[in-house]
Amino acid sequence: MAPPTRNNSRAQANQMHIEHAKMTDTINILAMERKALRHQHAKKDYLIARLRVRIASLEQLIPIPNHAPRDKSTVTCYECGVTGHYSNKCQMKATNNAPRTGSNAVPIAQKDKSTVTCYECRTVGHYSNECPKKLAKTAPIAALPATAPLRRRNRTTAAVSTT
Repeated sequence: MAPPTRNNSRAQANQMHIEHAKMTDTINILAMERKALRHQHAKKDYLIARLRVRIASLEQLIPIPNHAPRDKSTVTCYECGVTGHYSNKCQMKATNNAPRTGSNAVPIAQKDKSTVTCYECRTVGHYSNECPKKLAKTAPIAALPATAPLRRRNRTTAAVSTT
């Protein structure tokens, strides 16, 4: 291999200078594009803010009408059964101080169970959650003492012989 000559190193230096100039030009172009995009963004944000202000001022000039009040002559309250108001405005509901169970349960009057058939034992007169046969099945499980310790299985590992 021939040693580098003076002309060869000068050509390499010129090539490096040209590449450096190209990279500098590219960086400058990208910086100008970035500046233009920032300007466009700022201009867009400014225009959007101006439009919001104009819309707000127009909304003040032109009042938006509220919904017309509904005719409550056909409305029936679910609480008291009287027509003319909704259940959330019912006066009977406000005076109902019966104890509630659950998150928002309202006490319900007992239903006539003379026609109810149990799905568990197929007899008339009770629901399946009140079935005496079903309760008798679950009673032995519930009668176990809660303080009795549970037995744990000894899990010792037996040594496996490889012969």
